[in-house]
Amino acid sequence: ILKLIALLAGSTAMLTACSVEHEEHSLPKVESTEVGFILPEEVTRTSLDPDGRTTRWAEGDKLAVWAKGANGYAFENEAFMLRYYSEDYHHAYFTSNMDAMAAGEYTYMLAYPTPTSTNGTLASYTLPSTQTGEYDGRYDVMLAEPVVEGALTAESKVELNTVMRHQMHAVKITIPEGRNIFGYDVTRLEITFPNPVVGDIIFDVANPDAEP
Repeated sequence: ILKLIALLAGSTAMLTACSVEHEEHSLPKVESTEVGFILPEEVTRTSLDPDGRTTRWAEGDKLAVWAKGANGYAFENEAFMLRYYSEDYHHAYFTSNMDAMAAGEYTYMLAYPTPTSTNGTLASYTLPSTQTGEYDGRYDVMLAEPVVEGALTAESKVELNTVMRHQMHAVKITIPEGRNIFGYDVTRLEITFPNPVVGDIIFDVANPDAEP
């Protein structure tokens, strides 16, 4: 943004103004580029199809990704968004704008959805005590088996052949149409569990099999 600096000089007889232009300063360039990776069809997806069982990645889905190389983490909890599906839904492509990665091999760890907060590889999520009763991918926490692949670049699309493991259970209760033995419309259902099932829960993305 160019600014005009006005210098005002006053005298007893008159007020005059003069202006001085300053040199244009360019902002420092950020060395970032769009990189991405491919998840194959076998990797579990998130939005529930009408059959109530099949799931697909949905528009707006974001994965949190960690990449650990020989010299430590290249990035942690980096958000990658679904960019597009292949025509036959066999591959999903996720991208992010980030600093260029050094060449080499990395261990990639993925979590869905993006966590509420993180501490290293510990990802924290908050599960609400009141829910709509419909499937909501925001609470369908999934962790990927760590996988080793090369650096992500703008020129190549690395395929992460991993498995996303569901960490949560979903309960579906159906009252069949025409067989409502309650005799009135059900608008609310309260379920009491013997152990805490809502609130904050923490997972280690580096070890999907560890107890939360």
